[in-house]
Amino acid sequence: MAKKMDKASDARQVRCPKCKDFYEFFVGLPPKACPECLQKREAQIQHVRELIRENKGINAMELNKHTGVPVGFIMKMLQEGDIELA
Repeated sequence: MAKKMDKASDARQVRCPKCKDFYEFFVGLPPKACPECLQKREAQIQHVRELIRENKGINAMELNKHTGVPVGFIMKMLQEGDIELA
């Protein structure tokens, strides 16, 4: 007879490297951050993408000035292919 898996016992807790809060995940390797931080990251990416679409030729420093997104994170987005500057 197969053992019934209990969702609570399958959950693992890890500390988010961004906000330092604990969060639970259930399968495989934990995400790079908690769900809230991942949502914030995606919102920043979308905001930067919109600004790039509206302002062709904008650079990382200008993106930082207009969005508040750190230049280091903008550079990381470029390296990871999340955004492209013209």
